[in-house]
Amino acid sequence: MASLKDFGLQFEPQGGMSAQALLDWCRYAEKNGYGYAFRSDHLLPIPDGVADSGECWTSLGAIAVSTKTLKFGPMVSPVSYRNPALLAKMARTVNILSKGRLMFGLGAGWYEREYLDYGYEFPPFSVRLDQFDEALKIIVPMTNGEKVHFKGKYFSADVQALPKTKTHILIGGDIRGSSRRRQDTQMNGTSTPVR
Repeated sequence: MASLKDFGLQFEPQGGMSAQALLDWCRYAEKNGYGYAFRSDHLLPIPDGVADSGECWTSLGAIAVSTKTLKFGPMVSPVSYRNPALLAKMARTVNILSKGRLMFGLGAGWYEREYLDYGYEFPPFSVRLDQFDEALKIIVPMTNGEKVHFKGKYFSADVQALPKTKTHILIGGDIRGSSRRRQDTQMNGTSTPVR
C-alpha cells in the first residue's frame, strides 16, 4: 500500500513564489509525511510574464539544511545554464549538506526566451542533445566522486571530486526517444528517466 512517502510536491517558483515560501512549503511537505519535493530551474516566468523567484541551486542549499528527511531537487536543471563541472560540484555540495537526499534532475533545456534574456546562446535541438551527452560525461563521474578527464566539443573538465559520494540523477524531458538510450549508455543504472 502506498504512503505519502511515495508522493511529493512540484513547485514552479518562477511564477512568483518567494524563496521563503518555497522553504515553508518544503517544511510543510516533510512535516506532513511527503517523500519528496521538486522545484523547477527556470530563470523567467512561463509563459512570458513578470515575476521573480529565488535562483534554483541557492534555494536547494537552503532546503538541504532546513529539512531532515525530505528528498528534493531540481526538475530539471538545463546543462547549458551552468558549466557542467561547476553544476556537478554544486550538486555534490547540496547532496553532502542534505546527507544524500538530493534527486539531481538534468535536462537539455527548451525555453528559448530564457536563454536569450540571460545571455546564453540557444542552439538547435540536436546541438543541445550533444551538449547534454557531453555534460553527462562530466557530471555523472563527478557526482560519484570520480576523476574526470574529458575534452569535448562543448565542454571540458580535468578534476578530481572528493570525497566519494553517490548522487541519484534523474533524466528529465521528452528528448524524442533518446532518453532511455542516454540512461542506458551513460548512467550505469544510477538514473531514473522522467517526463
